[in-house]
Amino acid sequence: MISPLVRHARKPKVAPARNKKLNWILKKEVSPQACFDARNEATTHYTKRGKKMQEKKQKRTIGYIRVSTEEQDYANQKYGLLEYANSKGLNIDRFVEEKISTRKELQERGIYKLITEELSSNDLLLVPEITRLGRSTFEVMDILKILSERKIETHILKNNIFINTKEENEVVTQMQVFMFGLAGQIERDFISMRTKEALAKRKANGMTLGRKKGQLVKSKLDIHQLEIRNMLQKGINVTSIAKLIGCGRTTLVHYIETRKLKD
Repeated sequence: MISPLVRHARKPKVAPARNKKLNWILKKEVSPQACFDARNEATTHYTKRGKKMQEKKQKRTIGYIRVSTEEQDYANQKYGLLEYANSKGLNIDRFVEEKISTRKELQERGIYKLITEELSSNDLLLVPEITRLGRSTFEVMDILKILSERKIETHILKNNIFINTKEENEVVTQMQVFMFGLAGQIERDFISMRTKEALAKRKANGMTLGRKKGQLVKSKLDIHQLEIRNMLQKGINVTSIAKLIGCGRTTLVHYIETRKLKD
C-alpha cells in the first residue's frame, strides 16, 4: 500500500531544462527524489561546461625577461614591461625569467618551451626588445615564425613590433622583424671583427695578451679573506669553512693556496 505522504507528495518546481533526460523524466510519473537527482545532474553538467568555456576565454598576459650575464639587471626589463602594461590597462599574470646564454640551442631555452607548450592563441606575450629573443637573425626569425604560426599575440616594446594583433600589417611587420634581426647580427659581427683586429695589432707590437703569469685576479672570496685566515688558525677544517661561507671546497682550497693563507 502506498503511503499517503508519498502519494500526495508534490513534485519540486523545476525550470524548463535543455537536458533531454530531465525533460523525459518530467513527463513521467516518477518520485520527487528522481526529479531532484535529474535536476542536480543537469545543473552539474552545465556548470562544468560553463567553467570550461570561461577558462578557454580567459586571456593571460605573460612578460618575458632574458639576460645573458650576471651583470645585466632584470629590474630594468621588468620595470619597462610593467610600465607598458599599466599604460595599456593590462595585468601581467606571470613573468618568465631566463638567465641563459643565447649561444645555447633554441630548444634548450625557456622561451622555446613557453611559446610551443604553454602559450596559446588566446594569450599575450610581452617582450622588452627583439634582442631578448635571440642573438642571431635565424634564431629570432624561428621564434617569430612559431609565434605567427600559433597565432600568439606578441608585443615587442622597444622596437614597436606587434604580431598577431587586429591592427597588424603582416608585410610591414615581417620586414621590420627581418631588418632588426639583420642589423643586430651585422653589429655583432663588426664588434667581433674590431676586437680581433685590435688584439692582432697589440700582438704585432710585441705586447703580451691576457694577464701576466701568476697574476692574481679578484675573487668573490676576497671579502672573506680575514675570516678564512682566522678560522684556519683556529684549526677549523677546509670543508667546514666552505660550508660556512657558502662556496665549493675545491674553490676554497685553490683560494687558500694562491693567497698563501695557510701557514
